[in-house]
Amino acid sequence: MEFAPNGDLDRLIERIMGSWDRPKQELPDRVLWRIFRNLARAVELMDSVDRTMLPQTSPPPSSSSPTSSASGSTNPLVAAVFASAAAKANKLVHFDIKPQNTLIGDIVPGGDPLVPVVKMADFGLAQFIDESE
Repeated sequence: MEFAPNGDLDRLIERIMGSWDRPKQELPDRVLWRIFRNLARAVELMDSVDRTMLPQTSPPPSSSSPTSSASGSTNPLVAAVFASAAAKANKLVHFDIKPQNTLIGDIVPGGDPLVPVVKMADFGLAQFIDESE
């Protein structure tokens, strides 16, 4: 996992809310909405991820091997197309979205000058779920 120099969203909330020895601070609405937008984009990206994009995942189960062409030779392009189509039948669900699993990075040059990069972390409970379930 890459280093998140600004910690996680839980720590940011603690800093903003203050404590008995520190006054409460406020984040501008613009910053809050951009953080929410970045989280929504992360969830949207999970919807478009398929198994072929992820390292160390097992291929989806299939009853027959689509890798043989009419001539009997193995065609990796055909295999990739069929594997991708089978994998897209499943959606990646995080199952553990919470402030502690939302990392806050640095402000990226050329990116939003006000809001640092916000990333989802800890995909330990994530699963591919069939859309029909």
